[in-house]
Amino acid sequence: MADRAEKKRRAREGIARARLMYRRDLQWTIGFPIADFSATPRSRQPDSVHWCCLPKPGSAGAVTPILIDREIIRRSELTVSRLRHQFPNALTELFESPDQWLTRFDDLIANLKCVVHEGAPVSLLRESFEHADSTDKSQRAWLTLRRRHPELERCILAIQMAERMSPQPADSSIIDWIDNSAEGLMRLKVFDGCPASTPSVLPDPLALQLKLVCLSNGFRAPSCVERIANLLLSDGFRFIHHPDPSVFVRHHAERLRREQSTKTAATESSDSAPAERQTMLPLVMHWIDESLLAKGSRRNALLDVLSELGNPTIAETIDEIALQLHAEAKRLERICSELQQVQQVTRAWTKAPFKKPLREVSHARMIEDQDAALVMQWGLLLGEGIDLPDPFLQSIAAWMRASVLRPRTQVALVTQLLSRWNQVRNSKQSACVLRSIERIFLGLSDCVCSSQHPHRMLTCIRQMLPQGRSTSLQVFEPWLETSQPVSRPAKPYQRTPDLTAFIQLICELDRLDELPTQSNLIRSLAEIIAGCPSVSDATQLVIAFNHTQTLVNGVTAKEIYSAQPFVEHPRALAALLWSIDSKYIDEDDLIALHPLSVSPLGRRMIERFVHDEGDRPLQRLANLASAIVESGLSVSSSPPQLANDDWIARYPERLHESLRLLAQACENSEQIARDVLAHDFVDTSKRQSEKQFLQQRLESAELDDSQRARFTRRVEAIDRLLTSELAVSDERLARLAEKIEHRALSRYEKWVIQSLSDQARVFLDLGEQPIPSDQIDRQDLQLLIARVAGLEARMRRLGVRLLKRSFAGETCPGVEEPENAAFVQRMTDLGIELSPWLDTNRTTRVEPGNAPAYALQISRDPMDYLLMGHWFKTCLAPEGFNFFSTIANAVDINKQVLYGRTDDGSVVGRCLLTLGDRGELMRYRAYAHESRYGFESAVESFVNSLATAMNTTRSTTARVSELVSPSWYDDGAVDGDRDSVACLLQQYQQLVIKHASNAVPSVDDIEAIEQSITAVLSRYDLDSLVEESQYWRDGRTNMPQPWIMQLIWKALLEQNARFRTTLRFALRAADTKHTGFLDELLTDVSPRDIITQFRRSRCGYADCYCFAGIGEISNVRAILSRIEPHLALKAMRASRKRSIRSDLAEVSHERRALLAEIHERLGRLKLPERLRGTCG
Repeated sequence: MADRAEKKRRAREGIARARLMYRRDLQWTIGFPIADFSATPRSRQPDSVHWCCLPKPGSAGAVTPILIDREIIRRSELTVSRLRHQFPNALTELFESPDQWLTRFDDLIANLKCVVHEGAPVSLLRESFEHADSTDKSQRAWLTLRRRHPELERCILAIQMAERMSPQPADSSIIDWIDNSAEGLMRLKVFDGCPASTPSVLPDPLALQLKLVCLSNGFRAPSCVERIANLLLSDGFRFIHHPDPSVFVRHHAERLRREQSTKTAATESSDSAPAERQTMLPLVMHWIDESLLAKGSRRNALLDVLSELGNPTIAETIDEIALQLHAEAKRLERICSELQQVQQVTRAWTKAPFKKPLREVSHARMIEDQDAALVMQWGLLLGEGIDLPDPFLQSIAAWMRASVLRPRTQVALVTQLLSRWNQVRNSKQSACVLRSIERIFLGLSDCVCSSQHPHRMLTCIRQMLPQGRSTSLQVFEPWLETSQPVSRPAKPYQRTPDLTAFIQLICELDRLDELPTQSNLIRSLAEIIAGCPSVSDATQLVIAFNHTQTLVNGVTAKEIYSAQPFVEHPRALAALLWSIDSKYIDEDDLIALHPLSVSPLGRRMIERFVHDEGDRPLQRLANLASAIVESGLSVSSSPPQLANDDWIARYPERLHESLRLLAQACENSEQIARDVLAHDFVDTSKRQSEKQFLQQRLESAELDDSQRARFTRRVEAIDRLLTSELAVSDERLARLAEKIEHRALSRYEKWVIQSLSDQARVFLDLGEQPIPSDQIDRQDLQLLIARVAGLEARMRRLGVRLLKRSFAGETCPGVEEPENAAFVQRMTDLGIELSPWLDTNRTTRVEPGNAPAYALQISRDPMDYLLMGHWFKTCLAPEGFNFFSTIANAVDINKQVLYGRTDDGSVVGRCLLTLGDRGELMRYRAYAHESRYGFESAVESFVNSLATAMNTTRSTTARVSELVSPSWYDDGAVDGDRDSVACLLQQYQQLVIKHASNAVPSVDDIEAIEQSITAVLSRYDLDSLVEESQYWRDGRTNMPQPWIMQLIWKALLEQNARFRTTLRFALRAADTKHTGFLDELLTDVSPRDIITQFRRSRCGYADCYCFAGIGEISNVRAILSRIEPHLALKAMRASRKRSIRSDLAEVSHERRALLAEIHERLGRLKLPERLRGTCG
């Protein structure tokens, strides 16, 4: 019975997971492409298709636009593959006909790939749909319906395409309903005065028609559908297109109350936006939604009301009332306008010291000579919204441009006028005012450049920052352009006091979140940093910039690096990269690589280093250059001009930049380019030589007829190759340019390393020495020599001794060093047997079975120590920051390195061994290339036997002293039990595989291994066990191992681990598609306990991806999608203010998407659209 219940539970869980996967990745298939349906087609974006998703039948959702790109296609294919192979039994629950749906899905994805990947026209989707299922009876019915109602063809075709991919396709009732309601659906036109502030991806009539059809499709009651159809067909339904006057009445009544209250309120009334003209259609459609979604008596009551609305008598009454309200709205609007004009003119003229009529002033031609106070009053009139003639506006603008170079008082008046003009709402004046402000702004920038009024200028800029108005942003753009490198006498940031004002401005720019200005802003910041009088000022500026998170959205590291002045300030560049991309680029690396930025090759390499972050050759070069700079050696910028670049003109211009880099990097650049481009471009010189040779043979009389004919055909073929032009696509040219650039940078890197190594040989007095081993190539040896030269003086002397010993074939220093001899004597006094420790011939043969055999042996070769990090790319590698520790391992007798090598000398793995001050034997992390060698278990066995032979014990906390070396890096000893987990996991995995294949192992053997692993896990710190995921991931594939994850979960539950630890593990597992632990946790724990974890710490950053330290965004999505939506909303707001306004002010795209999803689950319609629209 228990097994049967468990099977049922698993079946229900599988169906639930399959349904969740369908909603998440495949719900979009119920839709259609927008290109063939939109009245104003969108511009085609590369590698994507505009798509509309229809709402679920019976829901009040709207038509949702999305963008189908490569990622959505990939995820959809992956989800369908998982449904086919992991949840085959759930397909019958999801789809009415699984085989038919899967076939149609394959056809849809194939067509989408042709459009997205190959650039086929979007019309291919419709054409393929027209030819699909041509023999299906339902398809013929749809075709007949489209022919009968050509006005509704787009609506019918959209519904037909969506129904084709529906899991439960509708029956013929939806076709009958559309046929009966066709005339009413065609009446759903949109009023011409509908505001433009609500754009739609589809024509409004089509969107309304689709919404109504989807509602009818989800509501199966024939009587209700018939009553709605009768309403659409009724004569009284015309009133829905009448303007809704209540909007105007409410707007102007509220405005009138503000106008009549106080004069201060009247001033603020100029900021009120005009009312948008709306029709009655949205209100009626809302009640149609409510009636179709309601239940019981409420549904019948709503349908009764809607039916009465179609009565012509009631429609005439509504028309009459609407006209009366419209007349009232017009009267209120006229009263408001008169009152506002009277108040503004009265207030302005009572303060004005002049009595001339306004029309006389407007014709003044010499306004520049007028008194400043007089012009100021004229400007205030303009700020109040008074209609001034264009000549008067031009005269004021001319006066202001001339005043920016006059005394301080007039500049103050100019900034005051600009701040007042920014409030102008009069549509007739706004365009002219904007043009005037743009002209004046350049003059004000020059004024600030003369360091006269920076603070007033900044005050004006702050007032003009965008506050929901596009004009302010347009005003600000000219000032950004003036921050470009131009010939000006002075810059505003060349003085420390003015720099503080600019820092305040940059902090204010946090509100400037429109992407078109980002590149200008970055260039402006670069110029400011380049002109900073000191490094501390530049650092202060970067700190201010780091707090403007909204400002840097959408800016890439490449855009920042393209600003030239940033190259001269690597510290500021590193800080900016951290604030924008959360990339940690070591400023010391950028400083060390700075000499390379002089040449184009070096600059491109540094740009790749900044952009790619983690490219090992570039990181190696950066660390090497940093070490060389510390040693006092110089890093050359570029190799001498090695080759002539005249041959570059033979290739397309798209490749010229990469080919020039190649010509600067190596001598045989032309040959390398010819080899790389041989398949795409004809080598004319080679073909000409071949043609000339063949023509000479043809002129001789030694050829017979067959040879002459063959040579003639070859000459003709060569002529065709030379005259024809091969068409190479832009994508192919981009790939070729990248390949050539990679060759150039690789050669350049080798040249830099060789140059540094040559300097280091002279600096270290090494001379020309042979390579000591065939296991290291010359470039790695050059890197090693150069890195030794960058060490501090004492460690450098020890490194030179090791290099010379290696070149001479000698071993590492031993007991001949006084410090080592003293340590040996101390161990002897403690009774420790050191002969096994010093015995380099002690070898253990290991035969894994499924891998080549290898030998474990302690090495005393200096090169093995110097390269112990090179083989596995650890921090001990020559380019690593702890390379100095390898020298300490070599010269101190209490440190040894254990190597595993095959018979041909290949390195299998290595492990560091040490002796504590009291003789304790310790081992450190073992590194191996492949897990199949069983290196972990072999090292553990070797160390245990070595400890027995030395008459000592093992430890993980003993102190290890420096003997000959001045310093040493302690990576932390490893517990034998802790490392034995890998060995146990390997055994467990092999037993499970053998048991699955009906081999020898039994269930008892597997349970024994499980008990061993559980016993080892019980001694671990559970927090660190959850954090160190290498213990529950397969070392070969780096994929989660379900069995060890289950054992860790069992250990967490049995040991009563902290809820935070358990939750973190469940979230990490959910991030790797193992959601069972999270589901189990949610069944036993109250969601309020989870919200408590969100409230543990409050995050004050604008972009918060950590959610109070619980996990990353994908983890949080996994948990929020499983708890109640109101609790999920509380969790999202745990580190924020709890209000809808705070949700709308969120700047993180990920958080906005989550909030939209949660509000949609709560039944809200407009708020999710606003959240998605703003972040999209």
